[in-house]
Amino acid sequence: MRTTRVTAVARVAAIAALVALVLASCPQPISGTIVSRVTDKAVPVMTISAPTTNSAYTQTVLVQGKQSKPGMLKSLGWTVTGTLGVLASGTVPLGSIAADGSFQFQFSTLTFSGPIAVNVSARDWNDNVGQSAFTLTAPGASISSFTATAGSKSVQLSWESIAGATYTLYYTDNGTLPTQTNGHTLSIASSPYAMTSLSNGNLYTFLLQAHTASADYWSAYTVAMPLSQFTLAPMVTGDYRKLNLEWSQITGSSSFIVQRSTSASGPFADYSGVVQGYSYTDTAVSDGTWYWYKVRPTVAGAIASAYNAAQTMQIAPSLNQAVASILTSTAANKVEIYGSYAFVAAGSSGLIVVDVSAPGSPAIVASLPTANALDLSIDAAGHYAYVANGASGLISIDISNPLAPVLAGTATWASANATAVSVVSGYAFVLDSSTGNSVHAVKIVAAPYSLTPTGVYSNATYPIFSHMVATYATNNGVNFYYFFYIACGSVNGSVDRLLEIYAANPDTMSSATPVFGSYTDGAGSTGYYSGRLWVKPQTVAGDRLYVLASAKTMLEPPPGYALQIFQKWPNPSLVKQGQAISSGYYGDLSVVGTSAYVADGIGLQQVDVSVEATPVMGRRWNTPGASTGVASNGTTGFMASGSLGFQTVDLSQPGSSTVSGSYAPGAMTASKVRGNLVYVTSGSGTARLQIVDISSPASPAPLGNVGMTGPSGLAITGGYALVADGSAGLRVVDVSNPSNPIIVGTGTPISGSLSRVAVKGDYAYAASGSGMQIFDISDPTKPVVVGFMDTDGLSTNDVALRGTYAYMADGTYFQANGLKVIDVSNPALPFQVGKSSVGMTMWRVALSGDYAYVSDNNPISGLFAININPSSASFLAHYGFCKTNSGGSNGSYGVAAFGTWAYVADSTATTGGLSLVDISAPTALANASFKSTLTLTGAQDVVLSGRYAYVCDSGGLRVIRLF
Repeated sequence: MRTTRVTAVARVAAIAALVALVLASCPQPISGTIVSRVTDKAVPVMTISAPTTNSAYTQTVLVQGKQSKPGMLKSLGWTVTGTLGVLASGTVPLGSIAADGSFQFQFSTLTFSGPIAVNVSARDWNDNVGQSAFTLTAPGASISSFTATAGSKSVQLSWESIAGATYTLYYTDNGTLPTQTNGHTLSIASSPYAMTSLSNGNLYTFLLQAHTASADYWSAYTVAMPLSQFTLAPMVTGDYRKLNLEWSQITGSSSFIVQRSTSASGPFADYSGVVQGYSYTDTAVSDGTWYWYKVRPTVAGAIASAYNAAQTMQIAPSLNQAVASILTSTAANKVEIYGSYAFVAAGSSGLIVVDVSAPGSPAIVASLPTANALDLSIDAAGHYAYVANGASGLISIDISNPLAPVLAGTATWASANATAVSVVSGYAFVLDSSTGNSVHAVKIVAAPYSLTPTGVYSNATYPIFSHMVATYATNNGVNFYYFFYIACGSVNGSVDRLLEIYAANPDTMSSATPVFGSYTDGAGSTGYYSGRLWVKPQTVAGDRLYVLASAKTMLEPPPGYALQIFQKWPNPSLVKQGQAISSGYYGDLSVVGTSAYVADGIGLQQVDVSVEATPVMGRRWNTPGASTGVASNGTTGFMASGSLGFQTVDLSQPGSSTVSGSYAPGAMTASKVRGNLVYVTSGSGTARLQIVDISSPASPAPLGNVGMTGPSGLAITGGYALVADGSAGLRVVDVSNPSNPIIVGTGTPISGSLSRVAVKGDYAYAASGSGMQIFDISDPTKPVVVGFMDTDGLSTNDVALRGTYAYMADGTYFQANGLKVIDVSNPALPFQVGKSSVGMTMWRVALSGDYAYVSDNNPISGLFAININPSSASFLAHYGFCKTNSGGSNGSYGVAAFGTWAYVADSTATTGGLSLVDISAPTALANASFKSTLTLTGAQDVVLSGRYAYVCDSGGLRVIRLF
């Protein structure tokens, strides 16, 4: 033991010495300062206060400025560049920088001629670099009138002439400063001077020298960026509660400003602030509103692009995205809605008022603390909320101004424990669980400031469940009846009562007697216990009572439960209409139309009750927390979910598509929608581009049209439609006057005929029989092919764009088929980066998330999903197919995809139409993913917008409401 002890001590001493040595060798210990250096990614921001840009420099220039990271710099340097290149440079001693980041330096200009540019660069402790630059003009002899005005692929230079001068132009096309050794040099004769064949999107910098026998004159540096109206025209796509923009990458700028309007005619205002990069997401949008966007670079004098537009998609792309949550400080128990507000009973937080006018962004706007708000009921006028307030009984709250709820009245009784409340026709019925469950009636006298308890019923044959009460009042033409419904338990475990229904005189509650009798569901361990009750408001005879009932066999967790439906009035017999079984801890129930919405402790469960004898469990949303309360307006579910607060749930879901309207002049081949207009093409016989007014979706109305040869695809950008017109090539149609569209340009294909077209920036990408042909459309009157991508098979049938890639559906029957991914960052030199070989006749392609969805119109195929995420290990792997109709053959043509659904135009006779395919699990795409078809004849193309799909079929244009 002694030896072991000495050894252990020696080891400890050795370790201590080693630690000391390591620490001694470190230049400084790890500290919060070092950690902050490692994580610091902010660049130093500099502002130059003097001299002002483009002012004339003096013999000595004193530069004064300020940088944003005092005490954090490694270096601060400066460089002066002029017509001969770098003229001077230096550094600012770090010790001379003031505590607030102020600095100054100076340089002499005695040997300078011409304009100069000063660049100041700061490098911080983590090597983040920030820069600031400004230009100064030469004193004395200068060309102050020199200007550069950009057009599409051109710049117009002008200046006031100087007698006897010859002119030399120095310029660059990459944003650097031109000097006598950097950039290009031209001898030009006089003003004005037009430069042509320039590149749209490049930043050109110009410097003009005028030489006379007596002196040299210099202009200031002047920049210009050639752009066409299309160069930066954004691709705008609808998303859920947002709109996504992307535009062409240009070399002259990586910072842009997005402009927005709610009308094509404007006015357009700067909207985004400065955006870095080539995409933007707008989340400040409303469903049903069309938004129009332009993009301009942050370059002085640069023009804004042509407009493009979209509206939001009104189907949540996934269940999780359908749910929006806010936290409440105490448990949210029950919820009711009135108008644009949700009213939440939240324990000691009392009544919480939530603004749900934008359901995707709920916001708490007011609250009124109470003792223990457990349930609430709102009167028909929406003026008062009545709250079951635990030991404090019943309270009324004035909510006529939802932003300022006010306590109005109170009713209590001995040993109160109010747990549930239902208000009807001047009375509140309150369930109390203090001394064996009972039902109290409270009269609402004149104004709700006067709440008067009038009676109590506690004579139920069976124990009353403590958290459920429902009421109903009706006039049968002779007498006015009040009914209250209570959920009951069991007697000695032998007989189990599901519910009892009582006719009551609220002023003498103790004499309440059963009129509808009661309902018993099994005995012992079989059947159900009653739970939450809900009475559907009476609109026609035969309205129903809905009951949530828990299985008596208590399997944990959780037990099964059933939705049971009973006749309410006027039939005096109690008849169970049907049930649907699920699992969960039932909490609340709301019925709207043919759907019941259940809060079941897990989330929100929708039940289809359109066939009452056989309710069917539908969609489920797993919401945060343990759901205890639910209300719904049919489009949104409002959830009280215990400690995790309050949620809104978007209930929109496809599957019940209907034809809202039709325009049926004959077969249509392709469509695009923008604003209240749909642009459609029709083929042989009546070949044309037709513009249709859909401001009333039920009654589409034709506006103008223009004849074509054989159009089958189109795209829209700015005020133009680009039409793939078969062998006639690419038609550019001015659609600024929808009643009178005019063909203004035609692009001749290099071979074959064009079938489909997509557009981004200055280029249109057309699918043809020989491959993808790329047209320069910067001059819409003269579209010309500038790039070409061959096809493996005999035809390219469709093309879609994202970023710098084009996705081509390639192939024909028994030829090489698949999806090609083409890099089009240089449209003149496209090249293939990958291909997924799949299918027999790949036809149309739609992009959604990480997948391309490609239709195969071969009779034994359907829809495929292809991974297009280049960073994925499964890049270009394909999945499926999924059939697209209920018959034995397929005719899959047009396809549109968003979120978890794909919509396929299927042309199969009798069983085809607009088909709905579940793509929530793309890697598991199979025939089982097919859900339903809305029958149409000869469906060819489909496009989605808002809550509608627009389908071209053999009869014309169909406007389809998706939900």
